Amino acid sequence: WIDVNCGSTFHRPTQNRYNKKAAASVLKAVARHTMDLAQAVVDSGSLENLVLCLEEFDPIVKETAVSALGQIARHSGKLAQAVTDAGSIPFLVLSVQVFTSGRIALSLLHN
Repeated sequence: WIDVNCGSTFHRPTQNRYNKKAAASVLKAVARHTMDLAQAVVDSGSLENLVLCLEEFDPIVKETAVSALGQIARHSGKLAQAVTDAGSIPFLVLSVQVFTSGRIALSLLHN
């Protein structure tokens, strides 16, 4: 079993954007493989951490978080609903309007 919770990386006030991007990349890599692994990411509480990354100033951190959320949501309607319930939609809409992650956010909203 893998512990996919990177919560301490996201919540440390001094944590830099590179570590947040790396943690989001790990979650994305885990979630992409199977629905069970994506569910493990959700069950670990990491959705809230990924949504926090959508609030970051750095567009690379945002884009990585958007992509990770997309990898989770693509597996099933239940997982897509979990991504929605985590509060991601307002940030995804903002990403479509403003940031470089707009194309990815738009595809996630479309699905």
